[in-house]
Amino acid sequence: MATSPTTQLDATLDTLQNGLLKITDEAKSAVGSWITTLQGNADLAPLAAELQKLQDAITQNHHGDISGSFLQQIT
Repeated sequence: MATSPTTQLDATLDTLQNGLLKITDEAKSAVGSWITTLQGNADLAPLAAELQKLQDAITQNHHGDISGSFLQQIT
């Protein structure tokens, strides 16, 4: 029996959402590592501050607006 288009679409959207959540997890971790590294250098502290803003934005939208807004656009 063939899979219904609705079931297939639901599975695709679930996969996309899970992928977006994983991306935000990994981005938050990677940016955090750079922040830690750069904070130890006075010359690079301004860059660390900018990365902190990025990490804050990722954290604020983590598991929420980033993936939700994307899914709303494609559904």
